[in-house]
Amino acid sequence: MHREKILTMNIIKKKLPIILMAIITTQLLCASAQARYMNIYVNEQLIYRDMQTVGKFDMVPIKDIAGELGFKVSSTDITCTLIGQQNTYKFTLGDASVYDKYNNWYGLDVVPQIIDEKFMIPYNFLTKVLGASYTWEPSTNIIFINSDQAYYKTLHNPYNYMGYIDVSGRTLVQVANDSGYGLADLIAQYDLPADMPGSTSESAAYYNIPCKKIAEMYGMDFAALKEMLQWDNNITENTTWGVAEGETTLGAYVGKDSLGEFKKQYGFGDEVTAETKMKEVRNAMDQQSRDARIAEESK
Repeated sequence: MHREKILTMNIIKKKLPIILMAIITTQLLCASAQARYMNIYVNEQLIYRDMQTVGKFDMVPIKDIAGELGFKVSSTDITCTLIGQQNTYKFTLGDASVYDKYNNWYGLDVVPQIIDEKFMIPYNFLTKVLGASYTWEPSTNIIFINSDQAYYKTLHNPYNYMGYIDVSGRTLVQVANDSGYGLADLIAQYDLPADMPGSTSESAAYYNIPCKKIAEMYGMDFAALKEMLQWDNNITENTTWGVAEGETTLGAYVGKDSLGEFKKQYGFGDEVTAETKMKEVRNAMDQQSRDARIAEESK
C-alpha cells in the first residue's frame, strides 16, 4: 500500500504539475530597469500571467486589478481613474502625484508607466491607500494581492491548520492555474469542499479528498479499498483521506513483509510496529519529503 500511496500522489501530480518559474533579481532604475516576470493573483484569482514588473517598487497593472478590488475604471490615453463607492483616485502617466475626489494629494514612489501596453502603478499605493495586502513569493515569482476580506480568509484558512505538513510548498490556486483548471473546476474534480480557499496548501487539499474519490483514483470502489486497508465501519466513503489514512495500521498500509524496509527508509526504530497507525508516523514521513524538496530546490 505504501507503493500505492506513491502512485496516488503521482496521479495527482500529473494533473497538478509542479510550477516552474525562474527567479530574476532586479534593481529599480525606473522605466529602463531590468524586469521580473510575475503571475499576479488578486483575491485568489489569476489576473495576469508573466506580468513584467520593475524594481523594488513593483509595478502592477491597475486596470486589470481594480475590478477585483471593488473599483471601476475610467481612462484616457494618459490618465487612469479608479472610481469606488467612497472615493476616486486619478493617476497620470509620468506624474508621481495622485489626487482623490476631495483633492487630497498622494505621492507615488515611482511614476505611472506603460509596460507591455499596460497602465502600471507601484504596488504600495494599493497597500498604503487602498488597504489591500500584497505578498510576493520569491520562490515562485507570484504576487498575491488581497482586499481586507480576502486577506482575512487567507490568513485564517482552517484547512492549513489541520496539522498536515506542507510538502510541496504550493497552494491550491497555484496548482489549479498550472494544471490549466479554474480553481472551482479543480475543487469539483477532486470532490473537495466547495468553500476551500485557493490559499490551501496542496498537501492539506490532498488529505481532504474523500475516500470514495481516492478509491476511484486507485481504479477500485470504496468497498475494495476499505477491505484492503482493513478499516472498521467508522470510515465511510465520505471520510477524508487524511482521517482514513491516519487510522490505517502500518501492517495494512505497507504489509508486514515490507515493514522492515519501510522503517529503514524513514529511520524508524523498534517503537514502530505493524500495529502503529499512520497518523503516528505520517508527519515524520511528510517532513522528510518536504526537507528533500527544499534541499533539491536550493541546488
